[in-house]
Amino acid sequence: NENYKIHVSSVIIPHCFKKGTKILCLNRDNKEEYVSVEDIKKGDLIKTYLNGFRSIERIDKNYIINKPEDSKNSMYKILKCDHRFGQVFKNLTLVGDHAVLVEKITDEQTQKEKSYYGNVFELDGKICNHSFLHEKFQKVTEKRIYECYQIILQYDDNDKKEFGIWANGLLIKLSYPSGNSIYDEEYKKQ
Repeated sequence: NENYKIHVSSVIIPHCFKKGTKILCLNRDNKEEYVSVEDIKKGDLIKTYLNGFRSIERIDKNYIINKPEDSKNSMYKILKCDHRFGQVFKNLTLVGDHAVLVEKITDEQTQKEKSYYGNVFELDGKICNHSFLHEKFQKVTEKRIYECYQIILQYDDNDKKEFGIWANGLLIKLSYPSGNSIYDEEYKKQ
């Protein structure tokens, strides 16, 4: 029986989807269908907000330890219900730094976004409202490990690397990590 000690000096928390999250895809019969993130595979087609269906280039399985004391990297949950920004047909849990795409945000939310990120960002004409700053998301206070999946969609070199996709009925920002990150280096090796 061997013991291991792991020392981590810094961690990048990817924008991932918790196991059980349903992602809007195109099924084998060419019909839109929500599929559990753990069941989708490389080559499957995901529906994007303004960019049609995109093929999955890669899907990575990660384990994230929830740390409620770290707002941006803690897990946040929005409960099943109808909201002015969309229908959530199943509870959705995201990392706090993961953004929901919405039509508008309050002045208070605008100030919070600017305070944390220096600006309010948009994607495809929608406002990026990070889940830890979103009025309907609640912080998950339980410390536990989450099995999560990171989706990377196929894109051209000159193409955008961010897309709006649907998760449990809610429009979510999906970003491919870019610019000298460990993900770029790992991606180039594959």
